[in-house]
Amino acid sequence: MIEAVSNRRAALLVLAALGLAGCAPRPDGARSQPDKASDAYRAPPLLMHAVRAPDGSVRLSGSAPADALVRLRSPYGPGVAALAGADGAWSLTLPPADAPRLYAFEAELAGQVLRGEGAVAVLPAPSPVALMLRAGFAAAPTGLGSAGRLQLLTVDYDGGGAAAGGFAPPDSPVRLTVDGGVVGVARADARGHFAILAVDPQRGVAPGRRELRVDTPQGLSVERPVQIAAAQLPPDKVFTAVRDPGGWRISWRIPGGGAQSSLVFDDAVSGAPRAVSPR
Repeated sequence: MIEAVSNRRAALLVLAALGLAGCAPRPDGARSQPDKASDAYRAPPLLMHAVRAPDGSVRLSGSAPADALVRLRSPYGPGVAALAGADGAWSLTLPPADAPRLYAFEAELAGQVLRGEGAVAVLPAPSPVALMLRAGFAAAPTGLGSAGRLQLLTVDYDGGGAAAGGFAPPDSPVRLTVDGGVVGVARADARGHFAILAVDPQRGVAPGRRELRVDTPQGLSVERPVQIAAAQLPPDKVFTAVRDPGGWRISWRIPGGGAQSSLVFDDAVSGAPRAVSPR
């Protein structure tokens, strides 16, 4: 069932579901060794920015503990890694691809492995460049929202609940309705990210065509039809990605034998703001 979970628990669930036993090698060829400080608290790695180059390659960057090894681990191919600098900044580049890719996200320092808050999904144009898929919650976009713009970028659901995410004016309240009924409210953070958990699960995940709407007190509104359907995930697959009109439907495995579906909408049609009458 979709429910709010802690970042650490969400990350562990994602890594377990992806079943990633291997890892990318250290860029310098060395192996990390534990030390006496390995039990000290260190902040987990963060993915903060994703930029798509004209050739389709993707540059990811963020923060991690100073000198940590940051890894993206793939269930279907080689992973990639980069060393964070003395200031904790890291960046790496992925080659072009015409389909979504999913990676476990972690950092390692002195033998201590730090899990990111979810799995990194990297998508081709015109979809958002990258998002964090989070077990039991809405996917989180990277970067900053456009000032004054409202975007509904993602809808996540499983058999027991649903959540929606995107960008709104920073610190603004955002309301989610499904088929005309209010199912949840949240507030965008200082970067403009919002994530709304539906408090009426059955309204959010009943199979069939649902009409979703997010709006703000500033009079911004985005409406989008969404087709809710059970995830189609073969037993031998960790995730699948199917192109839907206006975006991608990513189904990915979670512990317990279930799957979560993440609908990721194209940037170009993710909803320009328009004035509406308050409800």
